[in-house]
Amino acid sequence: RSRRQLRAALHGGATPCRATRSPRPLSREKARSQNKSLPRSSTCIAGSFNPPHNGHLGLVRHLSLRHSAVVVVIGHNAAKAYAVSPLERQALVRQACAEQPIA
Repeated sequence: RSRRQLRAALHGGATPCRATRSPRPLSREKARSQNKSLPRSSTCIAGSFNPPHNGHLGLVRHLSLRHSAVVVVIGHNAAKAYAVSPLERQALVRQACAEQPIA
């Protein structure tokens, strides 16, 4: 196989962008307008979310437009003192994501 064929197979047949050589994601709006579904892909965003704020939600919203699944990982650093427990931060993130227009 040629490099181009291997790259296409690796990226699910997507054509790489010239500048970055990575596949150009299909936005959710464009996929809907073309009656296509987004490729099944997932991504992860990790942080302490102490406290979760609009910047975190903006990142989750941005990632949800480009991936079919977004996993939010709430980290815990034993050397830090947190005002809220990890379980409470998890509940705050879930509540904030449920209230926002996240795809």
